[in-house]
Amino acid sequence: MNIRKNKENGITLIALIITVIVMLILAGVAIRSIINTGLIDKTMQAVSAYNNSVNNEEGSISDMITMLNSVGEKNVDESSTPTPPSPPTVSVPDLTQQNLEFTYIPNIWTNEDVTVTISTTVTGYTLQYSTNGSDWSNYTTGITYTTNGIIYARLTDGTNTGNYVTGNITSIDKTAPVVGIITATTNSLTFNATDVGSGINGYQITTSNIAPISGWTSVEPTTSLESVTVTGLAQNTTYYVWVKDQAENVNVSKSIITESNNINITAYNDLTIMVGLKSTPVLTYTGTAKTISFSSSNTGVATIDSATGEVTGIAVGTATMTVTITNNAGVVTTKTCTITVQTYEDLFNMFNPFDPNSPFSPRWLFIIKK
Repeated sequence: MNIRKNKENGITLIALIITVIVMLILAGVAIRSIINTGLIDKTMQAVSAYNNSVNNEEGSISDMITMLNSVGEKNVDESSTPTPPSPPTVSVPDLTQQNLEFTYIPNIWTNEDVTVTISTTVTGYTLQYSTNGSDWSNYTTGITYTTNGIIYARLTDGTNTGNYVTGNITSIDKTAPVVGIITATTNSLTFNATDVGSGINGYQITTSNIAPISGWTSVEPTTSLESVTVTGLAQNTTYYVWVKDQAENVNVSKSIITESNNINITAYNDLTIMVGLKSTPVLTYTGTAKTISFSSSNTGVATIDSATGEVTGIAVGTATMTVTITNNAGVVTTKTCTITVQTYEDLFNMFNPFDPNSPFSPRWLFIIKK
């Protein structure tokens, strides 16, 4: 009985050993198969990809949790006062050249002030204006400009404003033209004039020093009127040149006397000089001289500068000096004077009381007293 049982136990042990050997053989085959097919490498790659995906998802979840915690701290805090939503932004219409109009009174060149009125087709808002673009006032009536400038206009609802539009005041001119150089002949004059504003548009020549209000000779508006010649004038007459600009400004009076064909020598005085001294006889005349020349009848006694009329005493004696004046028409007028040349001795004897021929001698004084 015992022998049989021991026999059975031996068979079981052998079977177990054989089973283990078979399993080892199968395991070796399986391992070789796995190694040969790269199954382990592929498995490791899959594991690594899975781990990376898990890490990325964990990072995203962590960021989301942080964000939610932050929002929760702001919105779930029962001690904080909830912020009301911002009111919607109100848009005020912009003014444009199409929905706004500036009116200028007067609307032409003027030497007075200009009044600007503003109107718009947009309703429901307050119309404002500014003269400098920064200080604004509500528009109620016309704005007066004393000089040229810019006016600004915009709309407001009391809080918000729209874009502005501008108007330009450019028609104010309070500066008068200026008459420049005037030249004249016996029957004409020529002048120049300038203007820095609206431009000269008329001129007039008068014999009165009061500015005219009508009768202007029209010219195309210009800031520089050059070489204007007026003919048919009277000789030796005072004429006033006037110019006006488009704003009706008139220049300060400026005049000239036309030349005269008639030369009238009213004085060419005799002269007594000492030998070696110089002097000029007094000459006065009326009319306009084109040329003046001087000559001496006796240069041994006295010479005369032909251009200036200055006389030089050369020797004792007398000489006649002649002045010749020619006007623009070629008419010649002359006049003479006598030059007496003396020595200092002659002058001394004239005042010598002991010389019987001297007017200061006792003899002459006695006669005069008697």
